[in-house]
Amino acid sequence: MNKYNSNTQEKKKVLYFPSGTNPPKKSGLNTFLIILAVVFFIGIIFLVLFILGFFQTTIPELEIMSGKNINLREGKSVRFILEDVTHTLRVISTNNNSASLTLESDPIDFILEEGQEKKFNLNGAGTYNLKIKLIRIEEGTLEVYIKKINEAICTENWSCTIWSNCSQGGTQTRNCTDLNQCGTILSKPPITQECDPLSCAENWSCTAWSTCSGNETQTRNCTDLNQCGTTLNKPSEVRICTLDILDCGTSFLIFMETSGDSQNLNLSPQHCFAEALENCEPAKLTQFTVFEILGIVTTSISNLEIIGINESDDTCIYYSKLTNQTIYFSNWLMEALLSLGNTALEIEEQIEVANNYSMLLWGMETFCYFDLDDLPEISDAFYDADWSGEANCIFINEELECTYGGNASYYNSCEYFLED
Repeated sequence: MNKYNSNTQEKKKVLYFPSGTNPPKKSGLNTFLIILAVVFFIGIIFLVLFILGFFQTTIPELEIMSGKNINLREGKSVRFILEDVTHTLRVISTNNNSASLTLESDPIDFILEEGQEKKFNLNGAGTYNLKIKLIRIEEGTLEVYIKKINEAICTENWSCTIWSNCSQGGTQTRNCTDLNQCGTILSKPPITQECDPLSCAENWSCTAWSTCSGNETQTRNCTDLNQCGTTLNKPSEVRICTLDILDCGTSFLIFMETSGDSQNLNLSPQHCFAEALENCEPAKLTQFTVFEILGIVTTSISNLEIIGINESDDTCIYYSKLTNQTIYFSNWLMEALLSLGNTALEIEEQIEVANNYSMLLWGMETFCYFDLDDLPEISDAFYDADWSGEANCIFINEELECTYGGNASYYNSCEYFLED
């Protein structure tokens, strides 16, 4: 049997409110939950900002004393403590090998190239107490080295070049160098200035005229001491001159190797030319030469000239031009060829072929550049008309190239030019 009889029912407590009224809110609990949610949300935000680097780490002075390498990108900064003062180093801009930075605490703007360093006086005590060096730049990231130092301040000592000529735009420039290499530009003189190209009075100073050259001209250099940048009153730097050249006349040289009959007729002109050559004094000589070897006789006429000293390399310029060259066979060679069965017509054809090749050399010009120390020996060879040596000449790509031995080896400094 149930504890309670069937007529008995459990009664529940029910609250009734008058019509038109709402039950009261549980305001205390709801407010607490809202505040808790806001605090939690703000905490998350601060945590994210911290992770993203919103809060910078300040480098302690102890690390700055031993030197600290820092990586920074453009627009980023780092804080550090130096002598109980907090400083901020910021990267303003970068390029391939340099960066523009600023010490915001002073402020000091400066530029560093890769490998360059600068020293700073941040305490006003008359010494450098900070050094900043740009190690490298890779993919827009700077590796910067900062270190606390204690060095005497370098005194700038600037040395500047003279001002450039006044440009048409009215400016002059110059270069200035700090002889003490302080790495600062606190007292650097200006390297540009305004000028008036029209109001400047030219003041020309000219060197002496050069010696009269082979093309009968003289030159000199003129400089405007006032650097006006104009040439309204500039003196001439080139003038025509009359070449004062010694004319030694015509020499006649005969050398017959087979017969051993050598004659040097009228050597006075040869001696005149040789004596001028010893001092590289301008002179000219017409040389008529008869040369026989193995019965082949070559006659030639050449114009020789000593132009003078080449000031660019201190050599003596010697010039010659072959104006005529003819080849014929001696009598004994003609008789020998006839005895060997050659006809007179065949011999004449051989002589014609030889002269055709010889004519290729007509008009050939030779320029030699003799060392001044060799002139006494070369002069002696000219004086005696004695060139004991050998010569080998060949055509390469339609150009004549020759090599010489013996005392004729001086001709190895020569260049040859054939007429077209």
